[in-house]
Amino acid sequence: MAKLDPLPKGMAKTLVGQMAGLSALASPAVLVPAPPKGKTAVPKGKPKKAAASKLKESFAICMATVDQVFNPPADPTTVFQSTGRWHHLIRSGGKLTQYAQSSEAKGFDGGGTPALTQMGAAHNGADVEAAIDCVEKEFQGDHQIVRWLEIPAYYVTALIVLAEKQAHAVLVSQPPAFTHLKKNAAYTLKEFFKQLAKETHT
Repeated sequence: MAKLDPLPKGMAKTLVGQMAGLSALASPAVLVPAPPKGKTAVPKGKPKKAAASKLKESFAICMATVDQVFNPPADPTTVFQSTGRWHHLIRSGGKLTQYAQSSEAKGFDGGGTPALTQMGAAHNGADVEAAIDCVEKEFQGDHQIVRWLEIPAYYVTALIVLAEKQAHAVLVSQPPAFTHLKKNAAYTLKEFFKQLAKETHT
């Protein structure tokens, strides 16, 4: 499959520490059903241990502007570089449960450590998984780089696959009213932008 950009050395460990500090990766409490009236709740055996949450895939984030949508660059590999921001997937028991975003820039305290900038439940987890599956199926070369593409003016996100002056894109999310781009499909970047340009942007 197309490979991911490597995280800077030590960044994953630092981010996991920040996440744990927010209690975002704490194991949820095991819920025991209420006993029938008049009975005493005595759980049999040890309670099941909740699956640990783990920081897994990390995608370098790149951005596209409205002008680039209408005028795709001749060589996308030189334009859609990492912005120094990252989109992380957090899994529990193999299931995508949360996402996080971080920046390599100075932290909130003014220091040089990476900063956790966003974190939340992966409500669109199925869409993210479908996009990853599509990339794994369509792009087998280890010379290809896959990144997280954000197009803020359209509220669209996609996985972009870059290699040898060429690029392809697989849709992750878009506004419900958009109809021209389909999920579970790999587009050339030029065609992806052509269809996206038919939609309304801010």
